[in-house]
Amino acid sequence: MKNSAAKQADFVDEPLPLHTGRANLGPSNASQSGRTGRVIPLAGHGGAENMAIDQAMLESVDAGGPPTLRLYLWNEPTLSLGYFQNYDERKQHVESRGVACVRRSSGGGAILHDQELTYSIAWPTTGLQTGANRPLYRNSHDALVAAISDFGVSASPFSATVLNKVSACDNSSYPAATSRSDPFLCFQRRTDDDLIVSGYKILGSAQRKGKRAVLQHGSLLIRASRFAPQLPGIWDLGATAASAEGLAEALVEHLANQLEIDWTDGQWTTAERDRAAEISENRFATESWLHRR
Repeated sequence: MKNSAAKQADFVDEPLPLHTGRANLGPSNASQSGRTGRVIPLAGHGGAENMAIDQAMLESVDAGGPPTLRLYLWNEPTLSLGYFQNYDERKQHVESRGVACVRRSSGGGAILHDQELTYSIAWPTTGLQTGANRPLYRNSHDALVAAISDFGVSASPFSATVLNKVSACDNSSYPAATSRSDPFLCFQRRTDDDLIVSGYKILGSAQRKGKRAVLQHGSLLIRASRFAPQLPGIWDLGATAASAEGLAEALVEHLANQLEIDWTDGQWTTAERDRAAEISENRFATESWLHRR
């Protein structure tokens, strides 16, 4: 196993592998529900564009569109603030002060998006449910555990690590998976559904509800970033041949099984593209949105 301290020598400046399409995985053997959805191929965008696309995707499914899974990267290292965080809080994290910044529409702590795979799912709901969509959290994170396992790493939910008294590595530079405090960075916080490897948080997700759909998006750390050197990814923790492309394809397959859905390769409609551009320009790319708190 590699040194989990995420040393400077482990930093990789090259962008993570990116493909413009995915292999056709075919129907899921586990899908008995007859439900179908679309997968948007792995692609990279800027911070405002990524957040706007997620919002447009939620609106589309909320209006009756098919369940949609999106896998994406970031064109440049970007700090995303949680909806309720104050902009001035970013001064707490010295390493990321010079990177691009965007504010999410979901809550939680700040995330340094760099050497990671980001996913988002827009999923129909009954409209009667209040609070978080727990089954979606549980099923999607179970799929992520299975996908990570394909690369030789065992991940567990935070609740299970506490129950089993799993401690952090001796050389961990931040609190082990036993702290519920609220530091600035999301990956230094802990909630029950967060995925933990050797005491380090490597996956966290958040939800935002529409009227008839819910958006869930999350980040899977692949490698430590020079802009957040205290946060190792699964490659630093022993994963074999971990790449954004490989992880994306594994996640698509395991989500099909967990959600009992047959995925088909999809693209954005013209209306969705136009709506995403509008949201980016009028909300996520504006100084008023970024500095709203």
